[in-house]
Amino acid sequence: MGSKIDKAKERRQKIVNKRKKVASYKTSLLNSILKSGSPELRMQSVPLDKTEDISFIDKMKKVLCATDNGVGLAANQIGVLRRVCVLRFDSAVNDLFVMINPVIIEASSEMSIGEEGCLSYPGLFAKIKRHYWIKVQYMDEVFQKQEREFRDLESRVVQHECDHFLGHCILSENK
Repeated sequence: MGSKIDKAKERRQKIVNKRKKVASYKTSLLNSILKSGSPELRMQSVPLDKTEDISFIDKMKKVLCATDNGVGLAANQIGVLRRVCVLRFDSAVNDLFVMINPVIIEASSEMSIGEEGCLSYPGLFAKIKRHYWIKVQYMDEVFQKQEREFRDLESRVVQHECDHFLGHCILSENK
């Protein structure tokens, strides 16, 4: 009888160890998000060339998925000064969307004010005025040129990430 109990304890310990390892990995990913005071957050990003290593994009995806409520992450938030962002418009679902070198080519005259937060400034929220809709040209992960229109929350998220490319952050921008 003792061997069944020992086996159950052993299985339980394996589960506990695996959970600790997963928690440690998640913490490591979350710690790679630069926070207030990091100079990269105030620096301008440059376009990504298709000849460059893009492995950092996979890290960006993992970091964003490790957050509980993050909907966007710009490359400079992990210390890479390139015009790349990873988006997930619903933080409950890890359906990721990558934009390389996005440029807003059209924007509505209609504006809306909404509360925004930022992974680099945890706990800080600000009311920001944004275009209700935008049209963006960008490249996807295989460097194919794309164009897409974003509205409402999606538009707000894309504009927020594009601000990061300019070195603007939630602390300095109150449009």
